[in-house]
Amino acid sequence: MKKKNVILSIILIIAVLFIGYRVYDAAFPVAKSLEPFTDYPDVGDVLTVTISTPDGESTGVYGFSSLIMQIQQVEPTRKASVNDTPSAEFYYKVAVATENKVYDYFVYEEKGQVYLEIPYLGIYKGQYNTGSSSLMEIIPDLIANYP
Repeated sequence: MKKKNVILSIILIIAVLFIGYRVYDAAFPVAKSLEPFTDYPDVGDVLTVTISTPDGESTGVYGFSSLIMQIQQVEPTRKASVNDTPSAEFYYKVAVATENKVYDYFVYEEKGQVYLEIPYLGIYKGQYNTGSSSLMEIIPDLIANYP
């Protein structure tokens, strides 16, 4: 009898956890993965990259292949993008222009994590939070060295 109750309890706990996860997953969906050519361009197709700050300063940059490659490697989060600009105090706006489309991205740091936000599409985690491969390090380097 005790063995039957233990097995029933385990099955009940597993069922509750499974249903709880399904509800959580439905309420807070993961942003869709970025698709080539739809959400980011191929490096060879990029004509110009312009980086802006919230105070209105804007700089066209060259040597941007490392930036595009890091954008291609971001990972989806469960955060939604519901505004034209991020709510972060400081962010970089990155406008990547190809012959057919202009891709707008916002890059910012929040609680030690680097994020890339695409308005109304999703918020993505940068692969690197520190070091020369971090989006927050690549952008100032591009502005300083490749304007």
